[in-house]
Amino acid sequence: FNIFWVLGVSALISTISFASNTVIDFGVLTGMTLLLLLATFTGKKYSLDKWEAALMLSAYAGYIGFVIWRG
Repeated sequence: FNIFWVLGVSALISTISFASNTVIDFGVLTGMTLLLLLATFTGKKYSLDKWEAALMLSAYAGYIGFVIWRG
């Protein structure tokens, strides 16, 4: 809600430029949010197992590596 509200109000005030590489970032954001939602409803309810946390941390490290490589 916060991202869409702030961006929407900002776009009403002034035009916001949109870089094409931002699409990948929003895709990763959406994918990781869905992965977190899925992980919280598997296993023990409303908690992350250690392997799920390790998977998310490794995905984050991979994404940071990709962002650095992308420039």
